[in-house]
Amino acid sequence: MVKLSIENLEQILHYRKMGYTYKEISKIYGVNRTSICNMLARTFGKKRELKKVSFNPLAESELGEFIGFFMGDGYFKHDVDSAYKICFYLGPGENKYADRLTNISTNVFGKELKHWKTNLNYIILGVCGRKIYEILRKYVWYGQNKTHSVRLRYEPKDYSTELLKGVIRGLVASDGTVDVPHKRVSFSSTSKQLVKQASGMLNLLGISSHIYASKQKHYFTLYTVIISKYENLLNFYNDIGITEPIKHFKLTKTLNSYIKFPKDISPSSLAA
Repeated sequence: MVKLSIENLEQILHYRKMGYTYKEISKIYGVNRTSICNMLARTFGKKRELKKVSFNPLAESELGEFIGFFMGDGYFKHDVDSAYKICFYLGPGENKYADRLTNISTNVFGKELKHWKTNLNYIILGVCGRKIYEILRKYVWYGQNKTHSVRLRYEPKDYSTELLKGVIRGLVASDGTVDVPHKRVSFSSTSKQLVKQASGMLNLLGISSHIYASKQKHYFTLYTVIISKYENLLNFYNDIGITEPIKHFKLTKTLNSYIKFPKDISPSSLAA
């Protein structure tokens, strides 16, 4: 039987905290799962258990944001080793929002997201937990192709206002855009039903929007819900808000662009 060093076993514990399954670790070291577990028990005492999920149902707004981001840039995997993995993909400059998602996961589920991979192109956050997956599926529905079919399980009117606000924040943080030159906030998806639901959520919250559809390559249609005009953008800013720092800055800049200076005062003269 292959014996692993203390350093190897400590690394295995680190892998487990990151969400790796024993099957995956077994392939890395060429040692079967049973042997790994026995060596861990002999070296560190009793078998280490991953922190259990403790759901906080009162954090509706944060739960909604977690759900919204999962519908936009989330991914689920269940392997034969019975690990329920929830992953999130973020851009390389979204470290601050990655920290926010980690805090949300800790507040709502009692488990923090781990940085599974970070490079120049993207950040992958992940967490393991069957209960987290089961909670997500109570709110989220999708078919074999998540990207084209994902949506809320029920209609927006069936959820609380706080949860809906959180969902919108998550959607905008994941696949949303703040277009400063055109003065608008938008969210895009190939799931027609999700975009219709997003527009319905905004309508319930008193914010007008419209949907635009455009044919893309590979014969799929991209649907976009657009919020424009000062009153709608201001209401969105005050009542819902954007928690992703870069997009929040852009929305603030967009609203400021509506401010008109008197004829005898201009931004340039103020700078002088």
